[in-house]
Amino acid sequence: MNRREFVVGAGAVGAMALAANASGLGAQARGADIQGGGLSPALWSQEERDKYLALEQDWTSPHPAAIGHKGMVAGTSGPLAVHAGLTTLQHGGSAADAAVATALAQIPLMGGSAISYAGIMSAVCYEASTKKLYSMNACYNTVKGETNGASIPSMGTPSGRSALVPGFMAGAGALSKKFGKLPFASLFDPAIWVAENGFILNSHIGDMIAQQTKFITRLPESKKIFVKKNGELYGTGDLFQQPYLAATLRKIATQGTDYMYKGEWAEKLVAAVQDQGGKMTKDDLASYGVLWDEPLLSSYRDYRIATLASPSSGGATTVLGFNLLEAADLKRLGQYTTSAEALYWLIQVTRIALTLPASPPEMLGGYFPGVDLSRESLVKPDTAKKIWQRMQKGDWSKVASEIASPSAPKHSAGVLAVDAAGNVVSIVQSINTVGWGTSGIFVEGISIPDSASFQQALIARTVPGNRLPDPTNPLMILKNGKPVVASSAIGSALNDATWICLTNILDSGMEPKQAADQPEIMGPYYGISSTGAFKPEPEKETLVEGDFPATVIDGVRQRGQALALLPNEPKSRAQRGYWIGIQIDPESGELKGGNTPGLNGRTEGY
Repeated sequence: MNRREFVVGAGAVGAMALAANASGLGAQARGADIQGGGLSPALWSQEERDKYLALEQDWTSPHPAAIGHKGMVAGTSGPLAVHAGLTTLQHGGSAADAAVATALAQIPLMGGSAISYAGIMSAVCYEASTKKLYSMNACYNTVKGETNGASIPSMGTPSGRSALVPGFMAGAGALSKKFGKLPFASLFDPAIWVAENGFILNSHIGDMIAQQTKFITRLPESKKIFVKKNGELYGTGDLFQQPYLAATLRKIATQGTDYMYKGEWAEKLVAAVQDQGGKMTKDDLASYGVLWDEPLLSSYRDYRIATLASPSSGGATTVLGFNLLEAADLKRLGQYTTSAEALYWLIQVTRIALTLPASPPEMLGGYFPGVDLSRESLVKPDTAKKIWQRMQKGDWSKVASEIASPSAPKHSAGVLAVDAAGNVVSIVQSINTVGWGTSGIFVEGISIPDSASFQQALIARTVPGNRLPDPTNPLMILKNGKPVVASSAIGSALNDATWICLTNILDSGMEPKQAADQPEIMGPYYGISSTGAFKPEPEKETLVEGDFPATVIDGVRQRGQALALLPNEPKSRAQRGYWIGIQIDPESGELKGGNTPGLNGRTEGY
């Protein structure tokens, strides 16, 4: 594979479209520049803005299916951000432009909680004019001076050592530079408008603020974001504006990504992290580079899968899962929603696919004697066949529970975009930790995640200053060389959701919306208590009551798989996966999209 590195620092292209300096929600912009197509929501109609701001509050209604012929955008969160992405397409932007504009706007709509400009981005891209596929890795680098990763304080103990070198903004700039048609600066318009004008806090973010109060108000820089002038904490129903963030985004738009990696923001980040005991330096930021590679390619039946190349771990996990599903040929057992045998083996396959790539081979050799479990071997179909043969011998459910390793939920967002020329982009952005993290560090309105606070062992195995493997899995499904499905997923059960939704499409002929609405499995049970503590019971697979017929549940248990049946309420789905998909008809070009319910995501086409 020919790897190329794009080093950050390219200046913003074109002048920035100024956002509104408005004092209230939905106020009209003053002096908005329409260069680059006029992407600011300030230029939308009042009715249009009000519609999408209202949708930001809706986390319970089913998401409508989307149909389009010229372009489509999907997002796991941020209806306003998704509509901004679609507007980008309608104003002549490419799929990459739309994806970047959407991703940029998702962050202020989440208040920097689940995603951050100091987080990570990964992407799989298809360029229609050349018929080439690309894997982009803009994930965390470890800190060069952090030579004892095992000693990094754990989550809940605020420390600058928990910060990793961010890649999100470098990734956004790289996508724009390589595939964009509009000025990079114009893609910031929707995000700046959201940050400056604000939005009404929904209960999801309001509850997160209440839960994380002691961390997000720990330092003066963060306290001024979340505490109102009267001394009260922002909460559900409040108008939440982020003026410090808006000012920072303007600087990035005008100065380019250099502002975050070599400029004033970089200096402030290093100072803030070092003040809290961290070892990050300006060189860590200035030397950061986005990795371009050929995707990891595999097959499933008559289809080709294109997903993230190494050093991502998510791509290998995805491929192993598909290889095992093909080896098991679960389709012959019937639909997993009605067949106990199919559901039982689906659970076993997903558990093994999730565990093997993340575990040192020496830990697993006893379970699979004579099978090469190296990363290189795990993505080969022949290896999956050998693993499947072994899985059919003995009570595998008990063995799987011994090596399953549930962990706390992490936060991310996915974006998909397809344009009229046939270009396709699939993105995942993430902080890969709990909301805002627990360090409480903010720099000019940007939250700094504590993503090293639970990955000490992985960091210790990674050369200081190198790219940290990530579990994200944006991908595409191709047939006869053309993309037929774009897929992205987030959440704790992101891989389970990916395998289920895509096999529902590829094996059962479902459209994306129908596939996304099917019952789910959510992996080993975390044991989330009412206090938020985790008491894992990895021998149990997590399901929701009522999703499957009682006869199927009984059949799975009779085969030896313990289950945790949770009540059908939002908190029970805290460890679920959230999937978005766009299906592309290679002949007509018709686009169909859908996404998993439970978040305020949306898919729109035209």
